[in-house]
Amino acid sequence: MAINSGIKQTKKLQEVLAATSLENTLILSEEGYIQFQSESILQNYGYEPGSMINKSIFSYIKQKDQLYVAQALQNLLSKEVNEIKGDTTMWDASDRKRYIYYVARRFNRHIIWSFFDVTSMKKKHKQQLEAVYIDDLTQIPNIKGFERYVTNLMKRHNGQPFTVFKIDINDLKIVNDMLGRDVGDQVLVNVVKRVENLLGERITFFARLEEDAFGIVVRRLADVAEVEALGKELLRCINGQVLIQEYQLVISISVGASFYPKAGKTYKQVMLSTSQALQIARQKEDFQLEVYTPFASEKAYRIFTLRNELLRAIEEEQFTLYYQPIVCAKTTQIISAEALIRWVHPEWNIIPPNEFIPALEETGLIIPVGEWIVRQVCRQLAEWHKAGHEIRASLNMSAVQLFNEEIVAVVREELLLSGVAPAYLTIEITETIEITKKSIFLKTVEDLRALGVNISLDDFGAGYSSFSKILDLKPHVLKLDRSMINDIETDYTSFEVTTALVSLAHRLNMQVVAEGIETATQQKLTADVGCDLLQGYLFSRPIPSAEFLSLLFTHEPLTPQ
Repeated sequence: MAINSGIKQTKKLQEVLAATSLENTLILSEEGYIQFQSESILQNYGYEPGSMINKSIFSYIKQKDQLYVAQALQNLLSKEVNEIKGDTTMWDASDRKRYIYYVARRFNRHIIWSFFDVTSMKKKHKQQLEAVYIDDLTQIPNIKGFERYVTNLMKRHNGQPFTVFKIDINDLKIVNDMLGRDVGDQVLVNVVKRVENLLGERITFFARLEEDAFGIVVRRLADVAEVEALGKELLRCINGQVLIQEYQLVISISVGASFYPKAGKTYKQVMLSTSQALQIARQKEDFQLEVYTPFASEKAYRIFTLRNELLRAIEEEQFTLYYQPIVCAKTTQIISAEALIRWVHPEWNIIPPNEFIPALEETGLIIPVGEWIVRQVCRQLAEWHKAGHEIRASLNMSAVQLFNEEIVAVVREELLLSGVAPAYLTIEITETIEITKKSIFLKTVEDLRALGVNISLDDFGAGYSSFSKILDLKPHVLKLDRSMINDIETDYTSFEVTTALVSLAHRLNMQVVAEGIETATQQKLTADVGCDLLQGYLFSRPIPSAEFLSLLFTHEPLTPQ
């Protein structure tokens, strides 16, 4: 009887195995020891026939899953369930990790364990999952990948410090709007290459966070001085000229940085602190770099508030114009005045332009504000002329305004309404991003020149100024940046370069204005090398229009030293 029962059980077991669609099969004892292995396991996993017998199934399964599988098998043996399914990692005979999907069924007091390989399927799924974390354009991680990495880093290293940098490409939106997204995309790719070439293995993680921003994690920086040094390296490496298609652009960036865990203990807190530092960096005129401190929150709050109040400031006429005199280099008689916008905030009083002009340009509000400036300057000129002061006035226009062809009609109309002759008005062209061969931009400049107004090239000699600007814009006036004047007293090279530029400008029938004159020696030297006009605190700071009128009445020319 016992023999017949054994035969029946064997036949039944064979029937069960034959009904199993999965090619790899093991039979396990109640304790999980292998008592049978199918021949297919040799071909698929490299284990010789019989080599797995009397070994625990758990010795082939990754440790993390062993407790879960043991509990599932126990439930199967206790008849709580008839079948269990799942996936785990199994080691083959070559000690390679293989992902498997298994089905376990109860047969009397044994377990039939059938499984098949899903490694390729898992890898494909992992690749698809990873693709979610990769930026299509730059092929570096995106913001999801950055958040995942930083969050895991915080968990794994339990408070170990690291530094987060956020890099913002200044005025990329302007490039996209004016030149097309293809050009802007190539700028982004160029920046990625520059960062990777500069930092290499120093980068722990590098990702694209937003349309115009990148994030960097560095784990080996010890203090603020090292962070600032690396930030300055980034500025020096990325800031500069780049040729994209037919456009000669000047890229500039702003950099914010913060320390974990000082800047926050969660991903959101750290990124908020870094973004606050970046907002402060963007307001700086030189070396736009800021490392987060507890005071950064207050500064960032002010910047955020001001940005949101711009429209109300326009509606409530909170903007006003200050004027700074431009004098004759030989006599120091006031010849002209530069109009400079100020924001008279009801809470924070006078706000300088570097805190709100970038936001005006980004939002497009610079267009109506720019038209208002033209109107105010023309009316102010008319008042000065009526009072007997036949001086000129200049106003600044950015690339955003000059890509708006309607600005020419605005200037023409305001000159006619005010009765001011066009020759008394000078348009100073200032560009944070240089665009030298864009037809709309250059046509607007040419149309302004055709009206009879003067064109001035502002800040020449600062940063990456190019002589191609002179060729393209053909300005009437060349304004030498204060950075060229600062060292003219002590640096022979600065003196000689200034002399050469003045000579060249005169040969091209351009007047030369030297900005940033603060000492009598600077006044004398710039006059001696041939500068026609001077501007700076030595003569006056920018002042309200009423004070400027008083200055016109009371100004006494300075005696050259």
